[in-house]
Amino acid sequence: MILEKVNIGRVIKFWFGVICLANLHGCAINSNINVKSLDQLTQNSWEIDGRIFLQYEEDAVNAKFTWIQEGVNFKCIISGPFGLEKIVIEGDDFGIQDIINDDNSTDIKTVLEQEISILDLKYWLLGIPNPGSISAEISQSQAYIEFEQNNWIVKINKYQTIDSHNLPKNIQARNLTSNLKIIIDNWRL
Repeated sequence: MILEKVNIGRVIKFWFGVICLANLHGCAINSNINVKSLDQLTQNSWEIDGRIFLQYEEDAVNAKFTWIQEGVNFKCIISGPFGLEKIVIEGDDFGIQDIINDDNSTDIKTVLEQEISILDLKYWLLGIPNPGSISAEISQSQAYIEFEQNNWIVKINKYQTIDSHNLPKNIQARNLTSNLKIIIDNWRL
């Protein structure tokens, strides 16, 4: 009787250990693949279409955007509701090089310049912190990742698989004065 309890206990502990090790090993493999493929993706060209919602202080901005990444160069085209307030932001890994504003409206432009670091945003769109800036992971699971960077708490809430890459679909970020929500409707790799 005592032998059976010891054996059953050992069997349970053994299988519990195997399951834990398998889960740890599986997570390590998946995270290495994701990091490696994301590193490759940050060097390549990609494009996304999406929607951005920014609430800051007592104002709110709702816009559509297209992000075009070609190596280190990017172009972000933002248009307000019904295509109004079109802004084109061009830059590279060193910063914004040009901001073109068709109708001289400064609402979206002011918010982007003062509230959001466009260089961080490039990486947040890929679901990772900007490697050129200090960040801290808050939590991570298979369903989401949450990290802090430059006074923003960023949470990737939902993912979509595009060409074997696990890429963000829904991103939320907040700081003391602003809440940002990004929904990515279309990825082109």
